[in-house]
Amino acid sequence: MGIVPYSSILNIHLVLSCLNFKRMANYARMYGSFLFSRITGKSHIWHTPTFLSVEPANYCNLKCPECPVGNRNINKKAAQLNLDIYQKIMDEIASNLHVINLYFQGEPLFAQHFCEMVNYAKQHNLYTITSTNAQLLTNQLAKDIVESGLDKIIVSIDGITQASYEKYRQNGNLQKAIDGIRFLDFWKKQLHRNTPIIEIQCLRLKSNEQDWRTLKKTYRTWGGNMLRFKTAQFYNYENGNILMPEEKYSRYARQKDGKYRIKYKLYNHCLRLWNGAVIDANANVLPCCFDKYAEYKFGNAAHTHFITCWHSKEATAFRNKVLTQRSGINICTNCNSH
Repeated sequence: MGIVPYSSILNIHLVLSCLNFKRMANYARMYGSFLFSRITGKSHIWHTPTFLSVEPANYCNLKCPECPVGNRNINKKAAQLNLDIYQKIMDEIASNLHVINLYFQGEPLFAQHFCEMVNYAKQHNLYTITSTNAQLLTNQLAKDIVESGLDKIIVSIDGITQASYEKYRQNGNLQKAIDGIRFLDFWKKQLHRNTPIIEIQCLRLKSNEQDWRTLKKTYRTWGGNMLRFKTAQFYNYENGNILMPEEKYSRYARQKDGKYRIKYKLYNHCLRLWNGAVIDANANVLPCCFDKYAEYKFGNAAHTHFITCWHSKEATAFRNKVLTQRSGINICTNCNSH
């Protein structure tokens, strides 16, 4: 067994340091209501979310082919989540909340009040994460992010040459992303901070298979603390996709009829729906990160108390269908959660 890296130990420490008795009790109620819902086949909610994904901004500067925002398939007016609305939501549920993901679809660093959002979450002692393409990560912004108290930042690096990187991160510049990582690392050292933990994330794609080994040897030289390879989601996958990697690294497997199917069995339950929710840049409360087109709104947290949305008839109906006929929900059929 190898030595556990310091960054992993630090990450566990940060997660645990944001727990208290009230939040642990909320976790217990969450698991209890989830298990009881599975047994009865009917939704029961005895808790508030343990995690929340919040979208600071709903637009992006890249054109990633499998992202609805990147490929411009979503016809939305560009928006940033209003800071007052965000703070109102935090005030409503932060006492039981544990983790907040400050990202959904758009590039979060476009948000004018991004660092204020992080800082407000840290005032509530929440574990905070964001994910970025790092194209906007200037030296000054890196300093501001380190000072905000952000616990973890995920930076997408899908290739170690510009040619392989831009196969997916179209319109992106690899050197800008690497420079952003170095800016963060510099300011962590200058300010004597050990956060944010910098996680480099690489989608496993046909276009970057040759880069994986080199990336493992290189990411620490940029200032990265962790490296994670992630399977890629494709929308049109039945006939394969030019970006699909070798099958053992893919979410999809080729069937006897020549068609591709997702590898994972679709069970009539999903812990994520009991564990948390998503709030998009327009303050719509959504079931999960797979509802990219906001098809299944539970309500709007700008006009209604979040808990009202969490317990709305739309939320109950959605969870009930997951418990009885999950395969009939289109956003669930390409999902590997259960």
